Amino acid sequence: MTKEALIEALGKEIRARRKQKKLTQAGLALRAGIHPNTVSLVERAETVVGIDALFDLTSALGTSLSQLLKAAEERAGIR
Repeated sequence: MTKEALIEALGKEIRARRKQKKLTQAGLALRAGIHPNTVSLVERAETVVGIDALFDLTSALGTSLSQLLKAAEERAGIR
């Protein structure tokens, strides 16, 4: 498993959870206090954000960072 695969799985997991909450990218960005373009780039695995932004995203999604990472690992086939 590559780092890139995990980053892609993380983006897909964030997108899935955002859609589950019926949020737009702009809505999630507003809740997380980050730029809407950042949400788009993260979901498409075109950028890697720092721990602060990931924490803000998970808080806005109503989950924990550890739960999000575990789900991304499972999605990527790591566990």
